[in-house]
Amino acid sequence: MVWKKHFIRWNWRPAPAVDANGAAGTGGGGDLDSKEFVKAMIRQRGGREQPEWTWMAEVDPEYMKAYNRLTQSAFGLYAEGDEYPCVLPAKIKELIAIALLTGQRDWERLPVHLERAMDLGATDREILEALQTAMVITGGPAMRGGIEMMLRIRKQRGEVKES
Repeated sequence: MVWKKHFIRWNWRPAPAVDANGAAGTGGGGDLDSKEFVKAMIRQRGGREQPEWTWMAEVDPEYMKAYNRLTQSAFGLYAEGDEYPCVLPAKIKELIAIALLTGQRDWERLPVHLERAMDLGATDREILEALQTAMVITGGPAMRGGIEMMLRIRKQRGEVKES
């Protein structure tokens, strides 16, 4: 199932010691101290530390736990990888994120959402239409940057041969 591959690859769920609410174990309560929560958060993000999130989790772990719950539901997924009961499927939400990040020219975060959309079954045509939507609002250079990023990812995955 595409979902399982997607979630194993991106670890878009809390590490086993943390439930969907960012709390220790399954009983809730949010009793992780900030250092434990930071470690769990890094595991949740596939071992990739993002200094700004680490800093925020150390300073205000309760906010970061709430942020984790929000992003999981905003992207249409439960922590376990099952679809959250939303009108829009997770793939469509990722396409929206692609259009927004392209319009903002956020080349640092765009690859994460491009790969998630691909893992969720988004076709090149669907991704292109998201990029075209961004282009109408923010201009051609944004769309071109998004296309270049998508082709780079496809090449890294071995899905596009060099011309």
